[in-house]
Amino acid sequence: MALSPSPSPSSRIDWKAVASGAVVTIAVGVLASVVAAVIDLPKDSNGWFVFFWIDVIGAGVGGFIAGRRRLDTPLMHGAITGAVSYVVIAAFATTITIVAGNARPGIAQVVFAVLWLALGGTIGGWVASWRASRTRPQRPESA
Repeated sequence: MALSPSPSPSSRIDWKAVASGAVVTIAVGVLASVVAAVIDLPKDSNGWFVFFWIDVIGAGVGGFIAGRRRLDTPLMHGAITGAVSYVVIAAFATTITIVAGNARPGIAQVVFAVLWLALGGTIGGWVASWRASRTRPQRPESA
């Protein structure tokens, strides 16, 4: 009986790195949801784009934090941070929306937002990788 090879350590998800980035992303998303509820932003307002981009930027910051902790796989950890964070943010925001007496968001809207926050997290992970490569000491080329 042949055993399958175990995955390399670099392909495993470091949930501590994801959680460290998700804390920031969720904090930004929940704060944006609370502010939107407090100002009673109408559903047809263009102001929702501002709050949406705040969430995406928050995912970028969270992705940066997760990517910085796992420089061997920063894009994967950044994307997972953004996607997982949106699940929590969506649950919180949907609860606020339903309690306020408004309709729940559609499935397409949730999928769209998950993809955008995953992209924001991926970009944050890429920035962490790029920044780390610029600050690493360069090896002198051999003559």
